Formats: sequence, C-alpha cells, structure tokens
Amino acid sequence: MLPVTVQFIVAMLAYGLNERMVRKAEYLREENRVLKEAVRAATGKTRIPLTDEQRRRLATKGKGNCLAGEPVVAGMDLAPPC
Repeated sequence: MLPVTVQFIVAMLAYGLNERMVRKAEYLREENRVLKEAVRAATGKTRIPLTDEQRRRLATKGKGNCLAGEPVVAGMDLAPPC
C-alpha cells in the first residue's frame, strides 16, 4: 500500500487528466456540430457524403469505442451504436 500522500497526489493527477479529457471531448463535440451546420448551410444536405475509404476509417476507429453493456448514466445512454 502506498503512503497516503502519494495516493493523494496520484488521485489529484488522475482527476486533472480526467477533467482535461472531458473538456477536450466537449470541445470536439461542439466543433463537430458547428462543422455539420456549416456543411448543411453550404450544401443544403443534412448528411455529410463520405467515401468508402472515409467510412472504413471511421468504422475502424469506432470499433474500439463500443460500450455495449455499459450502464445508462443519469438517463443518458452514453454507448455508441454497435
């Protein structure tokens, strides 16, 4: 067992990193919304046309993010569709 001081420092670092990651994720979500609005305004389409290569890249990145079976938090299902 680590000394309490070391545990406290590790906990503070973990908290700080978690907060930073949450802020970054929120920023990226908002940026995504803004870019989708810009595409919608420019093209009049609600969906962004993707090439097969772009779909493959998104599927590859999204495959590891699947949270199926995770609990629903505060009434929000955080799991992406799998």
